[in-house]
Amino acid sequence: SDHCATEITNPLFNYIFSPSIQSNLIERIAVGILLFLQCMLMNNIMVKHKIISVSSLFPALFYFLIMCSLPNVISLNPSFIGMIFILLSINNMIGIYLNNNSSTNIFDSSILISIAGVIHPPFMIFIILIWIGISIFSQINIRKWILSIFGIACPWFILYTITTFFSLDELNISGFFNITNKNNHPYLLDWGDIMMYIAYGFLIVISIIELTFRLRQKNIRSRQSYIFILWTLVLSIIYFYIFDGELHNKLIIFSIPLSAIISNYFYYNKSKNLLNVLGYSLIIIIAVNQFLL
Repeated sequence: SDHCATEITNPLFNYIFSPSIQSNLIERIAVGILLFLQCMLMNNIMVKHKIISVSSLFPALFYFLIMCSLPNVISLNPSFIGMIFILLSINNMIGIYLNNNSSTNIFDSSILISIAGVIHPPFMIFIILIWIGISIFSQINIRKWILSIFGIACPWFILYTITTFFSLDELNISGFFNITNKNNHPYLLDWGDIMMYIAYGFLIVISIIELTFRLRQKNIRSRQSYIFILWTLVLSIIYFYIFDGELHNKLIIFSIPLSAIISNYFYYNKSKNLLNVLGYSLIIIIAVNQFLL
């Protein structure tokens, strides 16, 4: 499908990444590597922390399918690059469960989510995930909250120090904060988009219902992890409504919670023929929408 791929940019992205996208070949190679890494990170989050069976590749598959349904964001743009750091941050945050070295995980996770905000300023709303994660996976400890604030501040302090020392006016910090939704971007959807979003909508609703009913049956770690992922979904909805951008660029963050929730549904219902038909139908719709429409 054809859409105008306007995107919120920021001074850092323009300064560092823009020169690298002058070559289509370099951009395609870089995008392919980044997408593969994102899929593997998503699968690692679900498998490493035993949220889903160790033998499953459903998280990577559905993350890939959701990303492919947003073709305009699969490019070297701030939100696509920032997704790497959000996934790394979530992986570290879930890892604090029963971890004696949880303070290191919290600090690392805070730095990573803050870097995502530096690259794509609207992602700063997901800083809240750090404090939600501390509340879910760890005992309430003021030291950990203070540590997370230091971690969040580090990338911004380093950026401010560099821009001030080298007098880089084009990286002025104030240029990072013009992110609220002030413009109305028209959402131009063709029939391929409409069919795809209807299919996704149906799948998401039944997946959330399935997860809600199965939540009490899961072990403590898995249950807490899914609650954390559901909070990611809530923040994604807030992100969608608050911040400016084209439709596909605003939907990219949903790839994380939705791939986890849909994976859970397919894993526990994979023997059902209806699901197999629905899964293949979704793949066909995405392929047709991506390459033919």
